[in-house]
Amino acid sequence: MTTVALAQWFAIRDAALAAGGVLTDLARAMDDAVVSGIPLEQAIGCFGRWRVEGRQVLSRRRALAAAPSAKDARRGDYSACARGLQARLSEYATSRYGQDRAAGLAPEGSSAELFSILQEFDGRIPSVRTLRRRFS
Repeated sequence: MTTVALAQWFAIRDAALAAGGVLTDLARAMDDAVVSGIPLEQAIGCFGRWRVEGRQVLSRRRALAAAPSAKDARRGDYSACARGLQARLSEYATSRYGQDRAAGLAPEGSSAELFSILQEFDGRIPSVRTLRRRFS
C-alpha cells in the first residue's frame, strides 16, 4: 500500500517522463532521488546559489506580470501604464541591460522593447511623464 504522497510523486514522475524533453531529465532525477536518498535538488544539479538565484528570477517574473501592460493604454489609463513600464525598465536596467548592451545584439522577446527604450535614452530610465507621452 502506497501513501498518497508517494502516489502523487510517481504520478508527477510519470507525467514528466511522458511529456519528454527536459522533463525526462526531471523524471530520471526523481528516480535517482528515490533510489539514492539524495534530495531532488541535488539530483537535478541545483545546489549552491540556486535558491538565491531562483528567488530573484521568480521576483522579477512576478514584477513583470504585475506591472500594467499596453492594454491599460488602450483604456486611456496612461499614467498606470507609464508607471508599469518604468518599473519594468528599472528592473531590466539593473538586471540584464548591461549584459545585453555588452553583447552588442538586441535581445528578443519582451526584453527587446525595454532594450530599445533604454538605448533611446542612453541607458537612463525616463521619467513617468516622458513615458506617459509615448502612450498618448
